[in-house]
Amino acid sequence: MYTQMKKVLFKISTVAIFLQAICTPLVAHAIGQTTDPIHIRNILRGQKIEEKTIVFNSDGVDKEFGLLSEGDIEKWVRFYTPKDLKTEITSIKVPAKSNIEVKIEITVPDDTPNGVYLGKVSILSEPPKSDAPKSGVSVAQKVVREVSITV
Repeated sequence: MYTQMKKVLFKISTVAIFLQAICTPLVAHAIGQTTDPIHIRNILRGQKIEEKTIVFNSDGVDKEFGLLSEGDIEKWVRFYTPKDLKTEITSIKVPAKSNIEVKIEITVPDDTPNGVYLGKVSILSEPPKSDAPKSGVSVAQKVVREVSITV
């Protein structure tokens, strides 16, 4: 009788866990940006090029997104909001379920040798930082836009 009771409890527990798993909604959030590559040819030393990208937030809450450049062009790139083209930004807060335009300014240094320079402009979503102990998995997302500059 004790063994039979254990089997029944095991079956009930298994069904309860299964029902909880299929009834709990899965939440997936994504970020995005304009991903067309930036190809700049025959640019002169010291010249500035302005591009724009649109950062998308599909989450149900406002989120802060990091803005970064990588590769050969890392130090050439600056980010600005369209409303303030004088104050450089490294992150931007995007309201829930909306998007924001970000200005990208690329300046080729005066001492740059002729050649092809490759890099990336990226939007980074980092998991929110919390002091509270929790269990779970957080995933950071990164959306990359390739950049190629010929000096």
